[in-house]
Amino acid sequence: EYEGGCSATTPVVLYLWEALETMSNKERQQFLRFVWARSRLPVTEHWSEKFKIHTTGGGDDRLPTAHTCNFQLDLPRFSSAKVCYDRLMVAMNIACDIDG
Repeated sequence: EYEGGCSATTPVVLYLWEALETMSNKERQQFLRFVWARSRLPVTEHWSEKFKIHTTGGGDDRLPTAHTCNFQLDLPRFSSAKVCYDRLMVAMNIACDIDG
């Protein structure tokens, strides 16, 4: 689900998918913990929770933020998939350090 004026073809959304494709399985688990506070998706086929991507202001100097109760990622308008990956890794590592 897309919010904040973005769609499946918005460049930063495409950068996010590209960044996720380059991640290892461990990093993807960390991503899930960051955006949903769980390290695995449910096994059931009938899962109603939709992942929401919400684009925000700012750019390469900002970090993405997550709302785990809503399974939502607030994503700044990064300039490339590499920047998106790098900034996600920083945000995920900070969140994991806080959670212990």
